[in-house]
Amino acid sequence: MPSLTALAPRLLRRARADQIETLFTQWPVATGSMMLGATILMTVMWGTVAPWLFAAWMAAIVLNQAWRLWLVRRYRAAGPGPADRLRWGRAWAIGSMLAGALWGVAGVALFVPGDPGHQALLIVCLFGVILGGINLTAVYRPSLYGFVLPALVPLIARVAIEGDQLHAFIAAVMLVVLAFILGFGHNLNNVLTQSLAIRYENVDLIGELQAQTAAA
Repeated sequence: MPSLTALAPRLLRRARADQIETLFTQWPVATGSMMLGATILMTVMWGTVAPWLFAAWMAAIVLNQAWRLWLVRRYRAAGPGPADRLRWGRAWAIGSMLAGALWGVAGVALFVPGDPGHQALLIVCLFGVILGGINLTAVYRPSLYGFVLPALVPLIARVAIEGDQLHAFIAAVMLVVLAFILGFGHNLNNVLTQSLAIRYENVDLIGELQAQTAAA
C-alpha cells in the first residue's frame, strides 16, 4: 500500500471528506458511548465527591453532546459536498476537544488522595472510555488528538503529583500506554485514509478507461 505522501492531494482530500462524513453519520455511537462511560464513572466513583460536582459534570457532558447534535442537524441540512466538509470537520474536532477536556477535569476532580482503590477505578474508567471509542475517534486525526490528549494528560499529571515512587511508576506506565494509544490511532487513521484514497484512484482509472474505450 503506498504511503500518504505518494498519493495525489486530490485523492487525500476526497478521503478526508469521507472521514468527516463518517463522523457525522456515527454521531449516535459517539454520544451513546460518551453517556455510558459517564454513567459508569459516576456509579463507581459515587460518594468520593459532593453530588453537585457530579451533577455539574454530567450537565456539561450533556450540553456538549446537545451542541454536537445541533451541529449534526446543521450538517445534514447543509448537505456539504466533499470540498466543503473541512470546516465541518474542524467544528467536530472542537466538540471532541471539549469532550476530552471534560474527561480530563474528571480525572483531576475525582482523584481521591490516599484511596488507591478509587484511584485505580478512575484510571480504568478513563482509559476504557478512550480505548472503547478509538475506532471512531481515529477516523479523523484532529478528533483523535483533540479527544485523547485533554482526557488523559491531566490524569497522568495528577497521579504524578502524588510524589511517591509508586505513583511515579504508575504515571510512567500511563504515559507509555498513552503513546501506544496515539500511535495505534495514528496508524489506523493512515490505513483508513490510504484505503479510501486508493479506492478513489481506482474509480478514476476505471472512468478514464471507460472514456478511452468509448472514444475508440
